[in-house]
Amino acid sequence: MFFLYPLVTINYIYMAAAIIPAILLLKYIYDIDQFDKEPPALLAKLFVFGMISVIPAILLERVAQMIIGQGSSHMYYMIDAFLGVALIEEGVKLFALKHGSFHERSFDYMFDGIVYAVFVSLGFAVVENIMYVYSGGVSTAVVRALTSVPGHMCFAIPMGFFYSKAKRKANRGESYGLQLFLAWFVPMIFHGIYDYVLMVNDTLSFILVLAVVYIILFSLAKQEKKDEPI
Repeated sequence: MFFLYPLVTINYIYMAAAIIPAILLLKYIYDIDQFDKEPPALLAKLFVFGMISVIPAILLERVAQMIIGQGSSHMYYMIDAFLGVALIEEGVKLFALKHGSFHERSFDYMFDGIVYAVFVSLGFAVVENIMYVYSGGVSTAVVRALTSVPGHMCFAIPMGFFYSKAKRKANRGESYGLQLFLAWFVPMIFHGIYDYVLMVNDTLSFILVLAVVYIILFSLAKQEKKDEPI
């Protein structure tokens, strides 16, 4: 049995490397929500919903890959990034978000939508990260801790922003379809740009895009009024 201990230790290291970055970001978004904290049970549910949403995302991405096919041109990478990945992943996350929180009584402040969206997105990111880390090792975990995990959080910020606007419209008895569309479309654009520059393997462009996306979206999260009621 002793020969299994190194394997078990490595598995623990991989699991920790995959999960810890998301936990730190969850704490970050939870801490800046200083007005009327959200119920932990609801946040845990949304996190689990995000984890589960990886399953339909994988299935839909496989279908999309069969339709798109294989290629190496910039046009192919753009189609794959936006339609084969970003459209699907942001779509399943928004579906999980809406079905997990839209009618919750605690959803009563505009910033709540951002918190909910981040918990869903980081639930998704944790499962995705575990799969990548187990196939690529700890070095993959380090890269993803600085790129894709914060990326999922960043994409969640405009999703939550427009999602809260949809909730406000719904509370007023108004049509909110446009706001829900924007809650999917805007993060899909950010996500698609991110994946595209990653696929074309242009390191400088990737770093510049990553920096701009992080600055814009983290700034939006910090500047959004925490006490603005829906």
